[in-house]
Order: sequence, then C-alpha cells, then structure tokens
Amino acid sequence: MGKLKIHRTENHLQKRKKVEVLIDDIIVGEIMNGETKEFEIKEGDHSLITRVKMGGKSQPIIINGNKDYSIELSISNFMIFAAGGLVCLILSKYIFPALISILIPLYLLSVIVLLVYYLTYVRTNYITMSSL
Repeated sequence: MGKLKIHRTENHLQKRKKVEVLIDDIIVGEIMNGETKEFEIKEGDHSLITRVKMGGKSQPIIINGNKDYSIELSISNFMIFAAGGLVCLILSKYIFPALISILIPLYLLSVIVLLVYYLTYVRTNYITMSSL
C-alpha cells in the first residue's frame, strides 16, 4: 500500500473552505487551511481529485497504490477580483459621481466576462495540485 501526503497552503481569503479529497470518486477526507494529512492508497491505479463544496475542483491525477506521493494544494483567489470591482464601483459613486454612467456598464461587462471565464476555466482549475 502506498501513502498520499497532501499539504494545503495557507490562504487567508479561502481559509474557511474545506477541501474534500476524493480517490476514485469516494471522499476519503477533508483538508483545512494550512493542514497536512496522510491517506493510504490501495494497490492499483486510482484517480485523485480535490474539490470545494459550492466551488471548483482540481484536474484529476492518476496515482498508483504502490508508490508514495507528496502533493501541495493551493486554491485560486478568483472571486476577489469580482468583489474588488464591485467595491471600486461603489466608491466611485461617491468620489466620481459624473463617471458613474460610464462605470456601471463597464462593471457589468466585466462581471459577464468573469462569469464566462469562471464557468469555462476556473471551475476545473480552482484548485491546483503539484508535487512537493
């Protein structure tokens, strides 16, 4: 039997999100911010995926139960861009009231672009796994 050691990097913006670890589509555990956990892998080839509830997931990795693995997880800060844009829009209403008629359509366009980007790319690349 092999061992799988997973370390989740510290991320203050995503610290409350639990990352589920799935081997062959079965949840074998959860990892919190900054944690390191070890899992046993049965012999044979298996698919490893990590995901966040109501969020994205990682690309699958094929692992072999005869080997030991050390993997580092990191979560994307994608949503901070959308929230930052909204804060700038609200502040600009009070700082530059004459520009608000221009800024609202630009903000809405940027939200649409970010939503399309999220649905096509970030959804499956929200969590990245790399070897240590």
